Amino acid sequence: MTYFICSLLMTFSWALPQSDQALQLQIEYLNLKDLTRSLDADGMVGGLYYYKKYDGYEILWDKNDYEDDGHDTLRIFKAAAGPNKQAFSVTYIYSDYLLENTVTLRRFVGPTRKGWRADTVDLTSGDYNGWQGVRRPTLTEFEQEILKTYGILLFND
Repeated sequence: MTYFICSLLMTFSWALPQSDQALQLQIEYLNLKDLTRSLDADGMVGGLYYYKKYDGYEILWDKNDYEDDGHDTLRIFKAAAGPNKQAFSVTYIYSDYLLENTVTLRRFVGPTRKGWRADTVDLTSGDYNGWQGVRRPTLTEFEQEILKTYGILLFND
């Protein structure tokens, strides 16, 4: 049911004029959402998120679907390791409560403490709302490979 609602919302918003960034973020989110629907969870974190372990990182997804609480979170997470000793994540937040009367999709990419970038799409209008944080997060080769594996593009603006 969630997939149907998300697809309907995104199909409607895609019919509106929007930027390449807005479309890219929606495609990335839907691809990762589809992937999580086919995964067998390795466990649960805090009773809120399922997770699947991969070599060096995990994918986490909301226990509840969007229609349950107006919110959905998908996350690719790599624990702190190596010389930078910072965790890395790509986090998608699909929500109807980040901005009033608006369904938004926000993507955070980069080190989790500092050095991340957040891009936001207003799914109600289809507009790309811009970015916050650093222009281009500093990523290790492994982190860049994770992005490549899941078709996640960093914007050059």
